[in-house]
Amino acid sequence: LGYTPSAVSQQVKKLERDLDAVLLERRGRGVLLTDRGRALASEGRELLDGLERLEALAAGGSRASAPLRIASGKH
Repeated sequence: LGYTPSAVSQQVKKLERDLDAVLLERRGRGVLLTDRGRALASEGRELLDGLERLEALAAGGSRASAPLRIASGKH
């Protein structure tokens, strides 16, 4: 996808700090998702799938004329 391992690692560490949760268990040179990490990945996949369905619905079967943008703030 064009992301360096370092960039991905930094983003995961930031997410862990923001959530105050350990998402990856580091094992040697690899990692495994923790239970919290698996739950977050699953919910994220469902969210992305829902956004794709929403974009398709908004396009009404035709090509969308503008991207759909959704923002969220930290509460």
